[in-house]
Amino acid sequence: LSTKSNTLQIEVENTVSAIQRLNAKCQAVLTLIAEGYKYAEIAQKLELPIGTIMSQLVRCRKKLFDELNTKIS
Repeated sequence: LSTKSNTLQIEVENTVSAIQRLNAKCQAVLTLIAEGYKYAEIAQKLELPIGTIMSQLVRCRKKLFDELNTKIS
């Protein structure tokens, strides 16, 4: 259990670190998604069209994935 817990903690720390390396827009969108907000709620909070939020989310997830893979390589 301790090893699983440590591994999970490291994964969380790596993910948070990767998010922090992204631009402010990506940080905001990904953080709000992680907090459980729906697309419409995020669009309202960020004062952007819902389509913009959806397309930003696709780009930001790819950037996050790239950051995480860079860290591993």
